[in-house]
Amino acid sequence: MSDKVTVIEVKVIEQPARHLVGMKIRTNMRNAQAVCPALWQTFGPRMGEVKASDVQGSYGVCIMLNADDFDYWAAVEAPEAASLPSGMESMELPGGVYAKAAVPSLEQLGEAYTYLYDTWLKGQTGYAASLGAPCFEHYPPNWQINDAFDVYMPLVKA
Repeated sequence: MSDKVTVIEVKVIEQPARHLVGMKIRTNMRNAQAVCPALWQTFGPRMGEVKASDVQGSYGVCIMLNADDFDYWAAVEAPEAASLPSGMESMELPGGVYAKAAVPSLEQLGEAYTYLYDTWLKGQTGYAASLGAPCFEHYPPNWQINDAFDVYMPLVKA
Protein backbone atom coordinates (compact mmCIF):
# COMPACT_ATOMS: atom_id res chain seq x y z
CA MET A 1 0.00 0.00 0.00
CA SER A 2 1.36 3.41 -0.98
CA ASP A 3 1.54 6.43 1.32
CA LYS A 4 1.20 8.68 -1.72
CA VAL A 5 -1.95 10.80 -1.67
CA THR A 6 -3.80 10.83 -4.97
CA VAL A 7 -4.73 14.32 -6.10
CA ILE A 8 -8.33 14.48 -7.24
CA GLU A 9 -9.74 17.44 -9.17
CA VAL A 10 -12.08 19.43 -6.90
CA LYS A 11 -14.33 22.38 -7.82
CA VAL A 12 -16.57 24.45 -5.54
CA ILE A 13 -20.02 24.74 -7.13
CA GLU A 14 -23.61 25.68 -6.33
CA GLN A 15 -26.07 22.75 -6.51
CA PRO A 16 -29.88 23.02 -6.68
CA ALA A 17 -32.10 21.08 -4.28
CA ARG A 18 -33.30 17.74 -5.60
CA HIS A 19 -36.21 15.46 -4.74
CA LEU A 20 -35.04 11.83 -4.72
CA VAL A 21 -36.82 8.49 -4.52
CA GLY A 22 -35.03 5.31 -3.59
CA MET A 23 -34.10 2.83 -0.91
CA LYS A 24 -32.06 3.36 2.24
CA ILE A 25 -30.20 1.38 4.83
CA ARG A 26 -28.72 2.30 8.19
CA THR A 27 -25.13 1.12 8.52
CA ASN A 28 -21.73 2.03 9.91
CA MET A 29 -18.19 2.48 8.59
CA ARG A 30 -17.24 -1.15 9.36
CA ASN A 31 -20.06 -2.62 7.27
CA ALA A 32 -20.37 0.00 4.52
CA GLN A 33 -18.22 -1.80 1.93
CA ALA A 34 -20.57 -4.79 2.06
CA VAL A 35 -24.03 -3.32 2.64
CA CYS A 36 -23.90 -0.26 0.35
CA PRO A 37 -23.11 -2.28 -2.81
CA ALA A 38 -25.78 -4.81 -1.73
CA LEU A 39 -28.32 -1.97 -1.57
CA TRP A 40 -27.44 -1.00 -5.15
CA GLN A 41 -27.88 -4.63 -6.24
CA THR A 42 -31.41 -4.48 -4.82
CA PHE A 43 -32.28 -0.97 -6.04
CA GLY A 44 -30.61 -1.06 -9.48
CA PRO A 45 -33.06 -3.50 -11.11
CA ARG A 46 -35.97 -1.49 -9.64
CA MET A 47 -34.88 2.03 -10.69
CA GLY A 48 -37.30 1.95 -13.62
CA GLU A 49 -40.23 1.75 -11.19
CA VAL A 50 -39.61 5.37 -10.18
CA LYS A 51 -41.55 7.72 -12.43
CA ALA A 52 -38.74 10.14 -13.22
CA SER A 53 -39.53 12.78 -15.83
CA ASP A 54 -35.96 13.04 -17.10
CA VAL A 55 -33.35 10.56 -15.86
CA GLN A 56 -30.30 12.45 -14.68
CA GLY A 57 -28.44 9.44 -13.38
CA SER A 58 -28.54 8.01 -9.89
CA TYR A 59 -27.42 9.14 -6.45
CA GLY A 60 -25.73 7.50 -3.49
CA VAL A 61 -26.49 9.74 -0.50
CA CYS A 62 -24.81 9.52 2.90
CA ILE A 63 -26.35 11.17 5.97
CA MET A 64 -24.11 10.85 9.04
CA LEU A 65 -25.94 10.13 12.31
CA ASN A 66 -22.81 10.18 14.49
CA ALA A 67 -19.07 9.56 14.00
CA ASP A 68 -19.64 5.97 12.79
CA ASP A 69 -23.30 5.38 11.88
CA PHE A 70 -25.08 6.71 8.80
CA ASP A 71 -28.05 6.30 6.51
CA TYR A 72 -27.13 5.47 2.93
CA TRP A 73 -29.55 5.97 0.05
CA ALA A 74 -29.51 4.54 -3.48
CA ALA A 75 -31.86 6.87 -5.35
CA VAL A 76 -32.90 8.66 -8.52
CA GLU A 77 -34.29 12.15 -9.02
CA ALA A 78 -38.07 12.27 -9.39
CA PRO A 79 -40.84 14.87 -9.34
CA GLU A 80 -42.27 15.49 -5.87
CA ALA A 81 -45.66 14.17 -7.01
CA ALA A 82 -44.17 10.84 -8.09
CA SER A 83 -45.84 7.85 -6.49
CA LEU A 84 -43.60 5.74 -4.29
CA PRO A 85 -43.02 2.16 -5.42
CA SER A 86 -43.33 -0.48 -2.71
CA GLY A 87 -40.29 -0.49 -0.38
CA MET A 88 -39.07 2.94 -1.49
CA GLU A 89 -39.01 6.33 0.22
CA SER A 90 -38.44 9.91 -0.82
CA MET A 91 -35.97 12.47 0.46
CA GLU A 92 -34.91 16.04 -0.22
CA LEU A 93 -31.28 16.57 -1.15
CA PRO A 94 -30.60 20.17 -0.07
CA GLY A 95 -29.22 22.72 -2.47
CA GLY A 96 -26.20 24.82 -1.60
CA VAL A 97 -22.46 25.04 -2.01
CA TYR A 98 -20.60 21.78 -2.53
CA ALA A 99 -17.07 20.62 -3.23
CA LYS A 100 -17.37 18.45 -6.36
CA ALA A 101 -14.67 15.80 -6.80
CA ALA A 102 -14.22 13.91 -10.04
CA VAL A 103 -13.69 10.22 -9.24
CA PRO A 104 -12.12 8.12 -12.02
CA SER A 105 -13.70 4.81 -10.95
CA LEU A 106 -15.71 3.14 -8.20
CA GLU A 107 -12.50 1.51 -6.96
CA GLN A 108 -11.35 4.99 -5.85
CA LEU A 109 -14.50 6.02 -3.97
CA GLY A 110 -13.00 5.64 -0.48
CA GLU A 111 -9.85 7.41 -1.59
CA ALA A 112 -11.94 10.28 -2.97
CA TYR A 113 -13.84 10.76 0.30
CA THR A 114 -10.58 10.63 2.27
CA TYR A 115 -9.00 13.19 -0.06
CA LEU A 116 -11.99 15.55 0.17
CA TYR A 117 -12.47 15.43 3.94
CA ASP A 118 -8.84 15.07 5.03
CA THR A 119 -6.53 16.59 2.41
CA TRP A 120 -8.52 19.08 0.35
CA LEU A 121 -10.59 20.46 3.24
CA LYS A 122 -7.51 21.11 5.40
CA GLY A 123 -6.16 23.37 2.65
CA GLN A 124 -9.28 25.55 2.58
CA THR A 125 -9.61 28.86 4.37
CA GLY A 126 -12.94 30.00 2.91
CA TYR A 127 -14.95 26.81 3.45
CA ALA A 128 -15.65 24.16 6.06
CA ALA A 129 -17.60 20.92 5.73
CA SER A 130 -21.30 21.20 6.54
CA LEU A 131 -21.30 18.12 8.75
CA GLY A 132 -25.06 17.92 9.25
CA ALA A 133 -25.86 17.98 5.53
CA PRO A 134 -25.76 14.92 3.25
CA CYS A 135 -22.80 14.21 1.01
CA PHE A 136 -23.54 12.30 -2.17
CA GLU A 137 -22.26 10.48 -5.20
CA HIS A 138 -23.76 11.23 -8.61
CA TYR A 139 -23.58 8.46 -11.19
CA PRO A 140 -24.38 9.66 -14.76
CA PRO A 141 -27.06 7.97 -16.88
CA ASN A 142 -25.91 4.62 -18.27
CA TRP A 143 -23.05 4.54 -15.74
CA GLN A 144 -21.01 1.33 -15.69
CA ILE A 145 -18.80 -0.03 -12.89
CA ASN A 146 -15.52 1.28 -14.38
CA ASP A 147 -16.88 4.72 -15.39
CA ALA A 148 -16.08 8.04 -13.75
CA PHE A 149 -18.57 9.80 -11.47
CA ASP A 150 -18.63 12.72 -9.00
CA VAL A 151 -18.69 12.99 -5.21
CA TYR A 152 -20.19 16.08 -3.55
CA MET A 153 -19.26 17.32 -0.07
CA PRO A 154 -21.57 20.02 1.41
CA LEU A 155 -19.80 23.21 2.41
CA VAL A 156 -20.41 26.28 4.56
CA LYS A 157 -18.45 29.53 4.59
CA ALA A 158 -15.66 29.37 7.16
